[in-house]
Formats: sequence, structure tokens, C-alpha cells
Amino acid sequence: MSPGKRKHRGPAPKDHQLFSDEQISILKAAANAYCWLLDRDYSARAALKIVGDHFKLRERQRKALDRCCQPSQLVREISKRELTSKKEMINQPIIIDGFNLLIILEAAISSAPLFKGRDSLIRDISGLHGSYHKISETPSAIQLAADFFKTYPPSHIL
Repeated sequence: MSPGKRKHRGPAPKDHQLFSDEQISILKAAANAYCWLLDRDYSARAALKIVGDHFKLRERQRKALDRCCQPSQLVREISKRELTSKKEMINQPIIIDGFNLLIILEAAISSAPLFKGRDSLIRDISGLHGSYHKISETPSAIQLAADFFKTYPPSHIL
């Protein structure tokens, strides 16, 4: 089924194997190697190929790795803008990527795998890239976001 016709963002059929405890240990070692190469200015594409081949990673595992690993310089830049507590958001302006927020919440509700990146941001591997459409989890995801911003109200949201 193509992503445009999916009704859920749940796990792919083999995710339970690809992201098992044993595979997570392998992915952590692969992430260390991938980040090491990124920090030495290897192109992401070349580094992912080298590391993915070395660790015999499948396509979804490579996608997860690529989404979670960033060069140290980028991680430092992101951490400068990161809030350290939810309360810091109250009465402050906030900018969010609404589609990304919805996709991640929908994936979480659907029990799809989510990954914490080196930059501490949560990422999914649904790969929608501009093809977002409403699914059955969308209303619940919107409600979760709305409830959060009611509890920790920023001055405005862009």
C-alpha cells in the first residue's frame, strides 16, 4: 500500500525484527561510527553507505540511522535554541513545524518506531516528505498538541 493510501502510521511489518533489542545494540554501534564519519566531514550519503554496508543494515534501519545522527556542530547549534523545561515555553513565542509534530504524534499513537536523535529531537521514519494526509490518529494527535499548549501556553505560536 502506498503511503498516500495508508490509514495509520503504525510500524512496518518487519519493524519488530529490525528494531529488536539485539538490533538496537547493533544500531547504536552503527550510529557511533556514522556520527564519527559525519564529524570528519564525510558526506552523509557516503558515510551511510559505508556504515550501513559494514553493519549489514536494512533500508529502514539505515533511514533510522540517518534521521538520528547529526554532526556535532549541528547538535551544538540546536542545543543553543532548545528549551530545557516545558515551563520555559509559557508566555514565550514558539515556532513549530506543525506537520512534523502531527506526524510524530500520529506515529506514537500508532505504535510506530520513534527515535531520539543525537540532537535530542524525536524523529520518525515514515518518510512522507510533502505528502501528508489526515489519518485515523490525526484528531487524537491534534488534541494532544492542543492540550499541551493549553497547559504550557506560549505567547504565540508560529
